[in-house]
Amino acid sequence: MNRRTAIAQDPSSAADVVRGTMTPRILLALAASSLMSGAFAVLPLCEPAVAAPTQAKLRIGVIAAESSYREDAQTAYDELAAEIARLGRFIVVERQDLDKVIQEHRLNLAGLTSEEGKQLSGLEGVDTLLIYTFNNKNMTSALVESSKGNYYDYTATYSGTVKFVDTRKGIILDAFPVSGRGTSRHTQEAWTTARDTFIDSVILGVREAFALEGRIVSRQFRHVTINQGDEHGIRNGYVFAAYRHGNPVIDPDTGDVLGTEKEETGKIHIFQVERRFSRGYILEGFYRVGNRDNLKEVPASPISDFRIMPYLELVPVKSTSGQGYAPMTNFSLGFQGLLPATGVTSGLDLGLAVGNVTPAVSGGTLFGKLHAEYELIPEVLGLYGLVGLHLGGMFQTLKNPVTLGDGKSSDLVTATLLQPEAGLGARLRLFGPLSLFCEGKYRLPSTLNNWTTSSNSEGSKTSYSYTAKAGEIRDHELTFGGVSLVAGLGFVF
Repeated sequence: MNRRTAIAQDPSSAADVVRGTMTPRILLALAASSLMSGAFAVLPLCEPAVAAPTQAKLRIGVIAAESSYREDAQTAYDELAAEIARLGRFIVVERQDLDKVIQEHRLNLAGLTSEEGKQLSGLEGVDTLLIYTFNNKNMTSALVESSKGNYYDYTATYSGTVKFVDTRKGIILDAFPVSGRGTSRHTQEAWTTARDTFIDSVILGVREAFALEGRIVSRQFRHVTINQGDEHGIRNGYVFAAYRHGNPVIDPDTGDVLGTEKEETGKIHIFQVERRFSRGYILEGFYRVGNRDNLKEVPASPISDFRIMPYLELVPVKSTSGQGYAPMTNFSLGFQGLLPATGVTSGLDLGLAVGNVTPAVSGGTLFGKLHAEYELIPEVLGLYGLVGLHLGGMFQTLKNPVTLGDGKSSDLVTATLLQPEAGLGARLRLFGPLSLFCEGKYRLPSTLNNWTTSSNSEGSKTSYSYTAKAGEIRDHELTFGGVSLVAGLGFVF
């Protein structure tokens, strides 16, 4: 499924909204929490009493302007018109009816000026005209050398323009450039991909020029219900900016009210669409988004974020000398996004950590590890569960070289360790992209007793590998694992 198909996916298979079934005790606790925070009201999940009235859909005409690449533009017409119809917010006028009108006006649509646009005023049966032009096309090739044989990669590009004309007023509403690009070993496939991405660019422009609007009518934790649904053109995956009207903007000279300020409170991701309403998940602004906030579609808004997290972890460690916690400094990179058709965020982090086991426990063992962690973040107050896998590399310089089973001595020992873990954490958004998080983890304990060593033979150090048997260097065995504590900062961008 390509991106355009996903944008216009059929929401009819979405499950019905589940109505709230809360006990009086739970409702009382939630109400008290809401009153103390003053952040939002908790309402039961149900079909909203307020639904946006169904407005008459705009009748839009789609037409390719004359250019040197009109054949390519005409080839794209059927697909482009179909994609605009799938948006659900327009009625697409038949092409033959438009062609007849345009020929009567004898207009140069590619170079349409504001003055010429007035001639389209009152165009019968059309509210808005979308005029697109293919201005240029190009194909390049690059030789790719491979052990399985050399081949050429072909890159096709299209560039053009789009104009929107309000035929009721005879004015040009907007004009912007669009482009498409495709790469393949086959030229025809490259051209097809370039045309598809060109159409994607046009569709994005259509959604930005005719952005949907609505209002939040109920909220429960991170879930909201909005008064827009399938019949208004809402689709799964759409993102809306939530905002409130602020103070009026007044001209100090004339006293005229120029408008009102808009205070953005957060972003909402739609994951369930019904006929007249939809459900969404609060991506941003958990403590600010509230009932009756206004909404406006933001088509280009990403629903996945990259994040950087430096943090400190205390890891339980035991040895024959004692036990304690080893401090570990971590740095990880990752991303987070919504699971399809849910209000649940998930995240994956890859990181590197270094630490030191205190001398009282092991004589001062330095260690490092690579780790991967997967988080599943439910809707309640920023709490999340996590599972992870750690590959650790430990190394220790011994004060007194030990004699190994092969008769050689060693003053440096290293080992590897693979440990699964699970835990629970909480994240608090501070301001902007910065958040504070803490976690409690349980890491499956594992003992480091199979060591790879280097030798010190006849006064000169030479490297070789030797795997010590269990217990052979018992004084230097370490057991990592148990409950560890984590605290740090997160930067999401």
